[in-house]
Amino acid sequence: LQAGPSPGAITVRTASARALHATSGTVSVPNGVNLFTTTGAALFADGGTIDIDGGNISSTNGRLAGATAGTVRIANTTWNDPVLAPGAGHGVGVEGTGRAELGGGNRLYISGASNRVGLGVQGPTASIAVSGALPIMFQGNSAIGIYLYGGGQLQATAPISLTFNGASSVGLTVDGGANTATISDLSINFASTSTSGSTGTGIVASNGGSASINHLVI
Repeated sequence: LQAGPSPGAITVRTASARALHATSGTVSVPNGVNLFTTTGAALFADGGTIDIDGGNISSTNGRLAGATAGTVRIANTTWNDPVLAPGAGHGVGVEGTGRAELGGGNRLYISGASNRVGLGVQGPTASIAVSGALPIMFQGNSAIGIYLYGGGQLQATAPISLTFNGASSVGLTVDGGANTATISDLSINFASTSTSGSTGTGIVASNGGSASINHLVI
């Protein structure tokens, strides 16, 4: 599936199904797309490639993107923008041999219930690469900005900014295994005004997890 050079944005609405799904082919949308889901992942690759440039994507309780194999590339895209398309759900989660590549111009709004994750990577052959400045804003309590589990890899060569408006959140968790690449620039801002619990914790390393950060602001 490929959008031509001249038409306007494509609009896809779905419930529990995935909006765009690539198994052994390629989905390329270089001129904008509007995606609205209920519980399914908006973008999902399990062997193919999805390439989105210019997305306005939202969900009531799903996630922006997932991959168990193959690659999802996202640029110039908003997720659950409170003005354009408010919604709730997780950000990007990959596992297996899945990979997500986040270029420039993306903005992620993580809202809804507690325990939401912005970027999640599970397993040593799964990875997320961030090559463009990435702001992620969280509204709920007990959120995790970046969760690297079991050797999951984050390759960040551009600034990542995490802002938490809820309480008891964690900026970066490395749970088991080492993140190989140095994270170049990470900013963690706890903006909660709650007096009933902790505002948050910047970085947590557990079960032998480790990461190197070149420039960190909390």
